[in-house]
Amino acid sequence: MKPFTDPHLILRQTKLVDHFLEIVQVNTQSDDTTGAWPSTPGQLDLLKRLQEKLAALGCQDIALDENGYLFATFAGNAPQAPVIGLLAHVDTAPDFSGQGVKPVVHRKYDGGPIKLADNVTITPEESPELRQCIGDEIITADGTTLLGADDKAGVAAVINNKEDKKNE
Repeated sequence: MKPFTDPHLILRQTKLVDHFLEIVQVNTQSDDTTGAWPSTPGQLDLLKRLQEKLAALGCQDIALDENGYLFATFAGNAPQAPVIGLLAHVDTAPDFSGQGVKPVVHRKYDGGPIKLADNVTITPEESPELRQCIGDEIITADGTTLLGADDKAGVAAVINNKEDKKNE
């Protein structure tokens, strides 16, 4: 696979956003009171879905352990290729609902405020990094739930990376 130097090209030529939008809609909100790992059924549900996706993509040695760790391997593209670990977690913060997540794709961000539900607005004044995203595609929750992007973007990248290798 040749490296991407243009982030817009990554979005046009891969299913990264599709994977991400699918994954964020699974409720994986943590529950610190269960004393179990994974701490909620939704986390286990997503891990099982990911296990199936990895198998469909040709991964081997797939194992989901009792603590919710999902392992899989796939062959490198050269003899004696080094083993590389890609890690991501599926749980989201217990402080905000993970139920009914509705991701919103803001295409070609224009630099203004991003208005969400319940009078929630994200502004460049409060989030100056938005100024660097003019013209980009931005994905948010609808304003009523937590998106879980930090966790699930990593999961989507792992799935996308393997899918790209399969299609080479």
